[in-house]
Amino acid sequence: MYILVCAYVPSDADDPAGSQMTRRFFFYNTEWNLCPLNKDSQEGPEGFSVPRPKNLAHMVEAAKKLCHPFPFVRVNLYDVEDIG
Repeated sequence: MYILVCAYVPSDADDPAGSQMTRRFFFYNTEWNLCPLNKDSQEGPEGFSVPRPKNLAHMVEAAKKLCHPFPFVRVNLYDVEDIG
């Protein structure tokens, strides 16, 4: 199981403040280790990291339950602040 993260990163290494941002896609495993499965994950900006979602364990468990009967499936989950 892999986790796809869409993130905006500075377009220019000489502009770390990020006045120009580029959308990149990064793959993580369920232990939140970056996996070099695509060009973005292999060539990510130095020192770049996506914060581990607070509810990652719950999200992975829900994804496992939802995808169980299928040989291949995409499950979208979002980690949001408590809204209640």
